[in-house]
Amino acid sequence: MKFKSPNKGAITITQTYHGEKTKAPDTQCAIDIRAYPNTDFFSVCDGVVEKIDTQAGGYISVVPTGGQFRVLYVHTDRFQVRVGQKVTTGQLLGKIKAIPSAHLHFGLKWLGGGMPAPRPMDYFDRSIRFISSAK
Repeated sequence: MKFKSPNKGAITITQTYHGEKTKAPDTQCAIDIRAYPNTDFFSVCDGVVEKIDTQAGGYISVVPTGGQFRVLYVHTDRFQVRVGQKVTTGQLLGKIKAIPSAHLHFGLKWLGGGMPAPRPMDYFDRSIRFISSAK
């Protein structure tokens, strides 16, 4: 399975998170992707919408078809899909939340928990151009 981009154009990574550094059972590996408030974000894979949370940071999780993990899109709102809906690669999911330092927190978690969490960079299609400004 190879992910497509959750945004248009190159992916600028501003922060990385490596779940293997902590012992929390629900730890995720994630990247923060630079994004502008109220811009669209898209499904990186075919799958089913597992959960939508409009509270706090706002997020949506999608379970890829045949996958063993969930894909998390955090700091998002104005969702264009519903829980249980099948989505396709490139389908509009919603908007980046208008918060200070707006960004898309993109993470992966195993469905049954477990460590270490899968690393997002291992799943992106190699044709995607990445720019790193991570510290």
